[in-house]
Amino acid sequence: MPENRFSSPHAGWLAQKNAFFAGGHTFETIDETCILKIKDSDEGIEFAFLMNNLGLVEQELEDVFAAMREAPKNREQYWLFCYFCCSLLSMFYNGYAQPQKAEEFDKLKERLRQAAARGSYRDKPVEHEKFLDYVVRKISEAARAILQLPFHLSKMRDAVSFANLLRIYWLFCRLSLNNALSLVKKFGWVDKIDKVFGNHTNVDKAIRVLNTPNMVMSALGVGFFGIRLMLNFISSMKHTFFPTAAEETVPWHARAHWEWCKRDLVNFNDMTWGTVNGVTNYVKMSLATNLCVTAAFLVFDIGLLMYSHHRARVAYTQKLAQYLDEIEETKNSLRAQGLAAAEYQRLRTHLNMLHEQMERLNLRWNVQCTALLFKGTAATLLAAGFTCSIIFSGPLAAVGCYFVCIVGMALYLSADEFQKYRQCKLELERAEHRGLDTTAAKAAYLEARREFAFTMVKNIIVPSLIIATFVVCWQAAIVLTVLYAGFELWNAWKKHQALQQAADAPQEDHELENGSGLVPA
Repeated sequence: MPENRFSSPHAGWLAQKNAFFAGGHTFETIDETCILKIKDSDEGIEFAFLMNNLGLVEQELEDVFAAMREAPKNREQYWLFCYFCCSLLSMFYNGYAQPQKAEEFDKLKERLRQAAARGSYRDKPVEHEKFLDYVVRKISEAARAILQLPFHLSKMRDAVSFANLLRIYWLFCRLSLNNALSLVKKFGWVDKIDKVFGNHTNVDKAIRVLNTPNMVMSALGVGFFGIRLMLNFISSMKHTFFPTAAEETVPWHARAHWEWCKRDLVNFNDMTWGTVNGVTNYVKMSLATNLCVTAAFLVFDIGLLMYSHHRARVAYTQKLAQYLDEIEETKNSLRAQGLAAAEYQRLRTHLNMLHEQMERLNLRWNVQCTALLFKGTAATLLAAGFTCSIIFSGPLAAVGCYFVCIVGMALYLSADEFQKYRQCKLELERAEHRGLDTTAAKAAYLEARREFAFTMVKNIIVPSLIIATFVVCWQAAIVLTVLYAGFELWNAWKKHQALQQAADAPQEDHELENGSGLVPA
């Protein structure tokens, strides 16, 4: 293999991959050889290898699996390779004491066996069920997930993170509404609003009601970050000092370093914001100083996202370097004299697959990069809106500034939908560029675009509108809430109908020929 400055991080995984393709494996031999090496006398794969190459294996599986779903013909050995990657990941998560994630890969392994026997992959079929049964099932699943939170640290962390986003969203909603109410009172619009709703609005009382939970929110501003930091600390300590049998094969300091690198940015963020909120909420200082400190650390969030982007780019570059090394090595093998026809065809197939993997890697990086920039935009809007609220005085300016902050929070809350929209958009462009059937890709793109737009509008308008209506007329707020709930049910019904139609439609197998034009002959 040609040496370059990127070789060492992926050398171990590349050697393992080459050994797999040289071994002539079957599903049975993979099951026999994919066992963890617990003792020095045992044969098998070391847990340290899985730990150090986890990201590379996950990316490899994602890239090869996507390529095989699109063009499986004459490439049966890559179903085996996907099965091998799933076996490695299942081994890791079993050794890491996360059996639920291991079970997901075990289920995928079974579907890969079926794909190899059939010649193409099919998703798990959607079961037919009535809409009411669907709603009841979703509600019971949500309730069960809440009850099981104390037993799953990772899910608890996710719940705390989401609750903290809602806390920040409430903060800017409250500030925006307080200033809007002051503006309404200043211009004498209260009487006009009362005539519309037929009641009497006490603006001062409404502002006091909105400010009632301030003490609780101040405590949560410190508590949420402290809780998440504590959960991460407990998880790190568990894997470092109370390891499983597989983890014990790795030195404790290596485990501690791996756990720290896995969570360092989140921990740094939690320590920083927990301290900042503790100081600004409970240390006596002037309002101007308090606001300036908060604004300064909102800029810190932008820097943290930029560093996250840098790290993601390093991981992408490392994987790209692996594929480029493999492509160069395969081309050198193809130039060798006296190659048998079967070996030449195998190498051509492998070269085509590597180019498709690299294309998939670039597409995924494009999605990931754009998603991080989207979050960076959200952080910038948040910092800019809050900073402008300090610079410009007056209720009207404050309402505008805090609305910008609300838009920033709406972007944060819509990040997953945006990422899916971006993914579907690139998949559609790719299908159009390669002359493939775009029916399914276009339908997925239109649905993702609609869902993203709906989520953005909902996150920007609905909470503030309902809270503002409640302040003016609680009866109207209840009606508005019921209407919104009805709209959400209608939206869920539309999605359910689409799923049922997909279940009724026959699944078509992909039968594209091997060699998709990516590599010149």
